[in-house]
Amino acid sequence: MSILTIAREHGAWTAKAAECLAQRLQATILNKEELERRLLEAGMKSKLFRQYDERKPGFLSAFSADQDIYLLYLKGVLLQAASQGNVIVLGRGAHLLLKGLPNCLRVRLVAPLEYRLRNVQEEYGYDQETANRLIHKCDADRAGFLHFHFNEEWADASLYDLTINTSTLSQEQLLDLLASQLSCRVTPPQEEEARRLLGNRLLAQKVATALLVEQKISLAFLDVLADDQGRITLLGATTTAVAAHQAAEAARHIPGVTEVVNQIRVAMEMVHPPHHL
Repeated sequence: MSILTIAREHGAWTAKAAECLAQRLQATILNKEELERRLLEAGMKSKLFRQYDERKPGFLSAFSADQDIYLLYLKGVLLQAASQGNVIVLGRGAHLLLKGLPNCLRVRLVAPLEYRLRNVQEEYGYDQETANRLIHKCDADRAGFLHFHFNEEWADASLYDLTINTSTLSQEQLLDLLASQLSCRVTPPQEEEARRLLGNRLLAQKVATALLVEQKISLAFLDVLADDQGRITLLGATTTAVAAHQAAEAARHIPGVTEVVNQIRVAMEMVHPPHHL
């Protein structure tokens, strides 16, 4: 069971290379099409996918609670896929959402603009001007997505395990490098630890989905933690003590939960905002 997350400058990575790597690793690729299918199957509305998928939201969308619902569904789909077998995730902040799993290799692929222009022109049949516009738009969207949802810089090398300049390698060399690096992370002890952590995260995700989507409890900045014993810790804020109590009660009735530690803060300032003179 291996996880490979790939953040890529547009044109530094081709669809053909992704397919070849997936075949070699016997892995599922979560690209845009497959991710959308799984998100909609999980119950997310297609409107949310169009608004938030790998782009910085528009002005009005940025103030909507829908952004939290999108991330909730996205994280759930990624965790579910990671628990089922080998998976390759393209973009979508997966290197942050799956951070800390010992069987996960987080890679960023870069290349000079000239190299990326050639790739885009060959793959899509665009002229150079159109390819250049597409590259800059895609790169800006991906950087904006990461900054908005995670407050991180897309190009920050410290967020990845490995950064590769794809222009210096043949496709076969690149695949060899990724496969060899990934194999170092898929030892029996690492897989066992990854399954344990994924089990905890999936339980936490089940609780978060129940509170926000099914019960529709008014909670802000919700974070749910789960340990090996099924103990759940609820973090976040709400405007009433009633909502905080409802959240804890709902969590207690979820299969797998043995105990709930409720640390949801009742933020009175959310009810009575300060007046500005």
